[in-house]
Amino acid sequence: MSITASGARNVSWEFNDFHLADNAILSIYNKSELTDSITSKENNKNRVWATRVYQGNTLNIVLKEPILKNSASSLKISKVNFGFKKYGFEYGKPGVSQGCNINANCALGSGWDNEKNSVALIVASGKEWCSGALIMNTCNTKTPYLLTADHCLDANVANWVFQFQYLSATCTPNSGYSVDIQFNGCTLRANSAATDFALLELNQTPSSSSGLHYAGWNRNTSGITQTTILHHPDGDLMKITRDNDAPTTTTVAGTDVWELTLDAGATEGGSSGGPYFDQNHRIIAQHLGTDDLHLPICDRDTKFGGRFDLSWTGGGTNATCNPTEYLA
Repeated sequence: MSITASGARNVSWEFNDFHLADNAILSIYNKSELTDSITSKENNKNRVWATRVYQGNTLNIVLKEPILKNSASSLKISKVNFGFKKYGFEYGKPGVSQGCNINANCALGSGWDNEKNSVALIVASGKEWCSGALIMNTCNTKTPYLLTADHCLDANVANWVFQFQYLSATCTPNSGYSVDIQFNGCTLRANSAATDFALLELNQTPSSSSGLHYAGWNRNTSGITQTTILHHPDGDLMKITRDNDAPTTTTVAGTDVWELTLDAGATEGGSSGGPYFDQNHRIIAQHLGTDDLHLPICDRDTKFGGRFDLSWTGGGTNATCNPTEYLA
């Protein structure tokens, strides 16, 4: 079946009754992009699913089922997102973020390949929304927990799309970014505004052959000498940002944060939830924002990230902290 949204610059679909039979294969594509080999592994208890955003106004859907399983699948498209501007956070596109941002595969990103493979661009309701990172629990079970920012949350996390490895293969110009790894849907496990954290669990567990990585973390507050941020500003390809000095602790509007003064790179809308790594490549925070909004983006040196060490030491309820069941 082919669906055209006449005049749209980009489109995406949301399903509110999604169930694929065993051995069924679903493909969604247009003339330049393909999402193939969608299987029953995408099924979830909420029976929801969402596509990524495709450039152009037409999408094609093909469902293949074994003869004996005919009509065992159920697919209902509940929403078509009609893009009337260029796609991205605030409707950008690859390369839309400010020039002071640095591609993750530039020299600054050398030695950070594992961490790059943990970071995702989060897409909600057909627009790029935030950043986040796969994170390991204390049992090393590779449960697909993903850390992002509390202020990124909306009511439809079950329909969120996560795009990993969305980065340029070269420093400049942008290249090799058309293929990434996509996961659909998640469950909110814990969150708190006090440190602006949210912990999600993806509906699917990445396979061992996916190349994805679960980031480590650090709850110690001493000995941090450097901070690196991996993120998707304006929904752009993955960027890297660096503060070469020790971060300091402060409170911003009631939120406990690490404060940085950047030496390289920047952040923008869409960077929210991006992981802050210490010099040992362990997460210490997730990006909250800046108080330099009166300045041009490239001059906003002060950055704040919700403190990971405080996210898992209190809160009092399962809604705000689950240190034993989750990260510990």
